[in-house]
Amino acid sequence: ADEARKQVEGFAERLKEANLLLTSGRAHADAARWSAANLDFTRATELQPNYSNVWVARGSLYVRLGLWELAAADFSKAIELGAPTEGASWFGVPALLWFTGHEQQCRAFGADLLGDVEQLSLIDMRGCLLASIPAADGVALAARADQLLEESSDPPHHRPFGNGPPRASGPPNGKRRQPGLGPPMGRRPGFDQPADRRRGRQGWLPYGVSLYIAGWAHFRAGQFDRATELLERSIAQDAVWPGHGIVYPLLAMAYQRNGQGDAARESLAAAERFINQWTQEMADRPVGVMPLLWFDWIEVLVLYREASIVITGFAPPDDPRLRSIEQRALKALENSGTDLVR
Repeated sequence: ADEARKQVEGFAERLKEANLLLTSGRAHADAARWSAANLDFTRATELQPNYSNVWVARGSLYVRLGLWELAAADFSKAIELGAPTEGASWFGVPALLWFTGHEQQCRAFGADLLGDVEQLSLIDMRGCLLASIPAADGVALAARADQLLEESSDPPHHRPFGNGPPRASGPPNGKRRQPGLGPPMGRRPGFDQPADRRRGRQGWLPYGVSLYIAGWAHFRAGQFDRATELLERSIAQDAVWPGHGIVYPLLAMAYQRNGQGDAARESLAAAERFINQWTQEMADRPVGVMPLLWFDWIEVLVLYREASIVITGFAPPDDPRLRSIEQRALKALENSGTDLVR
């Protein structure tokens, strides 16, 4: 009994210390002290390796730095430990898993969500769409997406959150300008709120994002006319959603499936211009600062590759700037004393 009591007390003490390290690590991360944050989170994983929160916390740090493989490994560990996959920390994780080659885990994530389509939110739906899905599921998702669009708040209530200066144009018609790309990676007004999952309450989503997700659902359902309509409307919301450039690869594929080859190539070229601009901005900015949200960035890269193969028959070449950006982020963690996988 004495031994059991000592074990319980030791566990409680280690749990308390791990939580203190998580608090300290988050404070360091918010102050861009990346090495110190990584050291605190890593010590927490060593103290309580079976505590899923420590892996989620460190994985969240790594996505802020664009260290996708390290982040995916930590989130995968949290999943293995039975972590609940709801809440803001998990938004974008299915895309991260897909991007880093953890396709089976991504499909399992989506399959769990697809178990109750009638209660699915647009946020959760987004986590199902990168992976190919059965046609019947695609049709059900498209129908659910239309229902949620009808229930969404009136578009004028979705206020802009971008704060940067206007930039040069990128869409095919050459008539629309690109607004500021919004706040640094990691946070957006409204996105720090709990997602209120599986209830379809999307009032805090920018309306352009809702249209993008719905258009994506119709594309996966093979309903290309409807997909094109929704995606074009999403881009028209550019004053409200500065990240609207991520729509172009998907719109390019929808045009291609509709037999609109010229429009498809123009949209693909627009996507390339956005990606090139964002890549250069990441290269020019400090470590941990991106011109769009990290999950938007992953999605646009995945969809651009898919669109390039569909339209040109070739995958886009690797951009050496991305490797340079990753190496710079790894260097920011070098003083943490941990062994990072490269």
